[in-house]
Formats: sequence, structure tokens, C-alpha cells
Amino acid sequence: MDDHGFMDFLPYLTFSSVFQILLFAGPWLLPRGIAFYRSIKSANQGPNSVVRPPPPHVQRCLNILFGGVLVCLVLTLPYFSPSNIFKETGSRLGLPTKLLQSRLLALREGNLQPLEKLFLEKMEQAPEKWNAPKDLALLYAAYGPDVVLQCPFCSPEHSNSYLYYALPAIMGWHMIHIFLLGAITSTFVSGSEGARWRTYATIAGVALAAGEFYMTYTYDWEANKQKRALGEVDWFYWKMRMYRQLAFATTDAFLGWFLWLTSTNRWLVKPASITEQLNEATQTLAESYTQINIVSSLRNAIVRDNELRATQEEYWLVNAQETRNMESEREVIDARNIAMSRMDMDRLKGTYDNVLERLFAGL
Repeated sequence: MDDHGFMDFLPYLTFSSVFQILLFAGPWLLPRGIAFYRSIKSANQGPNSVVRPPPPHVQRCLNILFGGVLVCLVLTLPYFSPSNIFKETGSRLGLPTKLLQSRLLALREGNLQPLEKLFLEKMEQAPEKWNAPKDLALLYAAYGPDVVLQCPFCSPEHSNSYLYYALPAIMGWHMIHIFLLGAITSTFVSGSEGARWRTYATIAGVALAAGEFYMTYTYDWEANKQKRALGEVDWFYWKMRMYRQLAFATTDAFLGWFLWLTSTNRWLVKPASITEQLNEATQTLAESYTQINIVSSLRNAIVRDNELRATQEEYWLVNAQETRNMESEREVIDARNIAMSRMDMDRLKGTYDNVLERLFAGL
């Protein structure tokens, strides 16, 4: 795959070209965008659109997604990336093996890592049969040190063998990511709030896997053959590793954002089903019935006990006296008169008449 493409297209993406694209696509996109916004706004004005905190099971999923985003972002740091002996020593890919070894020994102060020793040994093997140092360096830039050094059946004479060895490991990360997305959006873990995003999360995970599979499979490992300077080299393995972690973090972040918006009734409010409404009404009636029973039992206990009954009667007598005293105050009388003077009695009477007519219309 050519390492240019989109980056070469960027200089031509000027303001005038963007304006022409928007001018062409605007009449088609604007009405659909307005209709989409209105549909969301109308859906968020239903009886179930009261903003609420995220449920506990959703909050746990949000914490897991937040942790996953942090882990993916941390893994993009150079400290956690596999070492690149060419960049660390400032060596071009076609540098002779002896010179590369001397630079690496000077950098490591004579203490080479096992993989570095193995790589130098491979570069020194059978150079007369094929261009071993150059080909291994190109494969190193394309598929990384682990694939080049640990593949038991790979050979630069059959360069596709490195690709076949690298793909399962690459897809393994995507399978783990898809599994985690499926687990987080399962009904058992996140309930119905997460289950509504299960299909979209799975599609996003599969799309990421398919995209990296295509880019890796179509990549030309000899693309750096004519690159002379170190800065011109396309370090495909390290670049794709960083892009993969950023894609995982972006997907998890958007999933967490959407899950938070929908679970708190801030976006795409989903009306409750008939079953949920019946269950909620039944639960409310059961709670009310329990409270009525408690009040009834308390009332019976008070009535049957002389001391409690006397205390109750005394309380209500005192309460009635305090109410009469409050209503006889001049400020309260003036406020009541002002409120009564502002009321439209004819309109109020008409409203009451309409309500009564509707209530007794069927009788």
C-alpha cells in the first residue's frame, strides 16, 4: 500500500474546495440534519424524559470504559512501545550490520537485550543468498521486532510468511476489544441501557478489525526500499500500533458518552414499554397499600390508648388555635384580600363549570 494517499491530498484541501463541497452537499444535508435534531428534541420531551443520574450498573460500566480509555492512551506513550533500534541509534535501514552493531553497543554500553542480539545475528546470516540486512530491516519497519525475530517459519525469501504470522496477533487485540464491548453492552452487565448499543458497539469493533486487517494485508513492506533518510521511513508497525490504541480509546469514549447520555435521559429517550409501566404502577400501588396499612395500624393504636388519644386531641386543638391566630393577623388578611381581588371569578367559574361538565358528561 502506498504510504502517501491522504497525506498528499491534504495540501489540496483548501478553504475554497471545502466551501464548494459544502455548497454542493449543503442542500441535501441541512434538511436531514434539522429533521434529525427535531426528532431527538421531540423524543426528549416525553413523560419519561426527566433527567436522572446513571443507574448503578451503568455507572460501573462507565468506570470500566473510562479505565479502558486511560489504559489505551497510556499504551501510546513511547515508554510502553517496543524499542526501535534504528531510531534509537539514528541509523538508516540500509546501514551495514557491523556499523549498526557498534552504534547499538555504544548506546547500550555493551549490554544488548536478547531480541537485539537475535536481530543482529539474523542480519549477519547468509547475506550471499539474499539481501538479508536490507530485507530484514524493511520487514522490521513493517511488522515490528517481535514478528521478525520470533517467527519460526518466516524467511525474507517468502515475505508473506511474516504477514501471515503478524495477522493473528493483530486480530487477537481486536477480538479482545470486541469481547469487552460485547460484555459491557450485555443485558447482564449494563441492563437495557447498554443493550441498546450492543449492535453499534459490535459493528464499530468489527469495523476497526477489518480496517486494520485491510491496511496490514495490502501494505507493501518494500515501501521504504528507496528511503534514504531516517525521517522518510514509514514505521508502519509503530504507527499502526499507536493508531490501534487511539481507535480503541475513541470507540470506548464514544460508547461511554452515548451510554451516559441515554441512561440519564439526556438523549434518545426511550419510552417505557407496557410491561414496564404496569410493573411500575403495580409497585407504586403496593407501596401505597403498605403505607396505608401502617397508618391504619397506627391510627387504631392511638384510638385504643387513652393517653395517646388525649395527646392527639390536644395537638389538634392547639393546631386549630394557632391557625385561627395566624389568619386573624393583619398581614395575612391584607394578603388574602389582595389575592382575591386579583382573581377573575367569572373565568374561574367558567373553568370549574367545564371541568364538571366533562366529569359528568357520561352520566
